[in-house]
Amino acid sequence: MERRPSNPEIMHRSSTSDIIKRQRHRERVDVTRINATNDYIMSLEDIIQKKNTQIISLNSKIEQFKPLTDFQQKSDPTQCADAVIELVLSLLDNKTSEIKEKILKKWTCALQTKQFIQTPRSVFKSFTLSPRKPKFQYVDVNEEVPKVVVKPHNEIMMPCYHKKAKPNDKLFDCLVDEFCSGQSENYENFQILTKLFISPLRTLALAHLEIKTLDIVIPFVMRVERNISRYLLLKEEDMWDKIKTVFQEMAENVSLISGFENSEIHSAISEACTDANFKKEQESKINEQKSSSETQIYPVTFYLESPLIWFKEKRLKMLEDLLDALSPSHAMYQSLKECYLVYTDLLKKYDEIMKEKASEKTLLKVSELVKDQEVFKKSRKLLHFGALKVVEEKEDWCMGFLFSDLFLLAKPSVPKEYTKEKESLLRFENVPCGTDVEVLNKYSFDEITQFDLTQFDVKKIVDNITLINAFMIQAKNFKRHCGCVNSRESQEWTSALIHIKHII
Repeated sequence: MERRPSNPEIMHRSSTSDIIKRQRHRERVDVTRINATNDYIMSLEDIIQKKNTQIISLNSKIEQFKPLTDFQQKSDPTQCADAVIELVLSLLDNKTSEIKEKILKKWTCALQTKQFIQTPRSVFKSFTLSPRKPKFQYVDVNEEVPKVVVKPHNEIMMPCYHKKAKPNDKLFDCLVDEFCSGQSENYENFQILTKLFISPLRTLALAHLEIKTLDIVIPFVMRVERNISRYLLLKEEDMWDKIKTVFQEMAENVSLISGFENSEIHSAISEACTDANFKKEQESKINEQKSSSETQIYPVTFYLESPLIWFKEKRLKMLEDLLDALSPSHAMYQSLKECYLVYTDLLKKYDEIMKEKASEKTLLKVSELVKDQEVFKKSRKLLHFGALKVVEEKEDWCMGFLFSDLFLLAKPSVPKEYTKEKESLLRFENVPCGTDVEVLNKYSFDEITQFDLTQFDVKKIVDNITLINAFMIQAKNFKRHCGCVNSRESQEWTSALIHIKHII
């Protein structure tokens, strides 16, 4: 324990010393607080000074924008139109000429047509406003797209003639040999595909369903390719008649051939070929292949795509070149021409089948995107989709789906997994458009309305203060005014609607 001094005087001095120490400590604390308070006051003064500057600036802007205030308050806005236009021009000093023209066009159009909503004070009841419905001016849609003629510099016309090659028997023989080598190469690619890729996959039971589909298609295709190669090698007089017969057989089985062009099958096989077990299985096959020939082995995608390029492009070009190189008086000309015509018809049928498959796939995808809405129909096709600002709907924008017999409007939303991108995805200017619905994977839709297009009318809307790049569509008791993101998109919609009117 601490010993206390026994002398009273010493005790008094000690207590006095403690009091003085405490007082000095309080004074030091007070000084710190005073300094902090002074700093705070100075910062407040700076804020007040900045606010005063802002108020002065706002007052000057109020004076600057007084014409707009008068413009809103007057019953006839045209009385102060000159002052408003001068103000608009002063604000557009630093803008480009295109922006100036666009904005001035809107103001001029609005002033001429007096399309400003002026609501009497008596209308205001319980703080509610009932604005008038906007009035629109319509014009007919031009069915023919205007053609732009590009003139040469300084109006100097420089003719360029493509001289057609003269018939030449030697050239014809060379082209036949080239055609034959192309056929042989195409057949060899099929052999590599079956031996070095499909066979190992079948052994390992990889991509089982896809291999099963190709096992139906490839044998038929290889047989007809082998027949064409044999006829070209023999070079008999009736060579083209025999090849024409092969093309006719292909035309009868064109739906079977179309099974080879399938992106899902191609991607599944490509993925299966990356398997480690497949590579081991393939090595022995490649070694056997190298013992007989030194052919370079490419990735599987090459052997899946090259037959399609030969079938759809190269073979047709070869037939065209052969026909050009042969004189019409030649004994083979007529049979070669018939062969060429049969092949072009074959490709047309093939394109129709592929378009029909793509259309069915698109309709199924739209059915997935639009909740509780079945749009799949065998004869139906999607002609266009895109974001529309619809005057009659409450939504900021709607997604429009235009089918060959149906017009569908849907409310957009974004699934939870894309919440971070929601703001960007739902921005009107960023919404995708066209016919490829795969770009809509990050959206989902709820149907708002739909109507049948068996009988309808479409008009362009004259640009005004309410809508630009817009069109009106009306069918029976259904009428909608739709604004597009730009003039090009508006042209796409109206062109598609006119196309429907022609095919109905």
